[in-house]
Amino acid sequence: MAPTKLLYMEDSYKLQDAAQFIDITQTEGGKTALVLDQTIFYPQGGGQPYDTGIISQGANEFKVDEVRFKDGIVYHVGNFTRGLIEKGTQVTLTVDEPRRKQNRRNHTAGHLIDVAVKNLGLSLTPAKGFHFPEGAYVEYVGLMDEAQKEELRVKIEGEVNRLVQLKLPMTAKQVTYDELKELCDFVPEYLPKGKPIRIEKIGEYKAHPCGGTHVSNTEEVGRVSIEKLKSKSGNTRVSYKIT
Repeated sequence: MAPTKLLYMEDSYKLQDAAQFIDITQTEGGKTALVLDQTIFYPQGGGQPYDTGIISQGANEFKVDEVRFKDGIVYHVGNFTRGLIEKGTQVTLTVDEPRRKQNRRNHTAGHLIDVAVKNLGLSLTPAKGFHFPEGAYVEYVGLMDEAQKEELRVKIEGEVNRLVQLKLPMTAKQVTYDELKELCDFVPEYLPKGKPIRIEKIGEYKAHPCGGTHVSNTEEVGRVSIEKLKSKSGNTRVSYKIT
C-alpha cells in the first residue's frame, strides 16, 4: 500500500478536502479504521493530539474518533454513523475546527517557550514536548536553581508573551535531514522515521523540526501562562497553559 499523502503538512488551516477511500481495516484493538490516499487529519504524534471529524460520501458518514500513523499509513479510526462507503470512491474530509484551532495554538506556544528559554540565556537543552490542552509542558535537559524558579517562571512567561505580541510570522518548509543541523538549534535523535521532515520557523529565529500543526502568526496563540517549573532527575519541565 502506498504511503498516505500528508496534506496537513502543507496547510494547517485546511479543514475540508477530498480524498480517495483506499481500504477499511481493523486495528489491533478491534476498532474500524479507514485508509485514504491522502489526508488533512493529523495523526497523534510529536506531542500533539490527533484530529477528529467526519469522512463522508453523500448521505454516508464515518465519524473519526482518533487518527494514528504507522509505517507511512494514516489510519482514521472510528465508526460508521450513517450508511457505508464503497472502496475506491471519492470522499469528503471534514476536520473538527475548534479542536484543530486549540491544537495549533497550543503547539506553537510550546515552540515559543523554546525561543524564550534561549533568549533568556538559560542553559537548557530541549528534550520533549507535550502539547495537549490539559497538562501541556516542554521538558529540557538541565536543572534550575530552586531559589530562582519563581523569578525564572515570571521571566519566561513575560518573554513568551512579548513574542506573541510581536505578531511574528510562522513559516514552514520541508527539508532534507542534512539541512536540519544548519537550520535548527537542536535536532532530536528521536525524529520519527518514514515521515517527511519539516521545519517550523518563528520570525527570524532558528527553526524547529516539527510535523505538527501551527498558527500562521504568533498573535493567534493568545496569552500564555507559565504554570510552574519543576526540576527532577536532571531535567526541567516548564508547564504552560494558553488562555
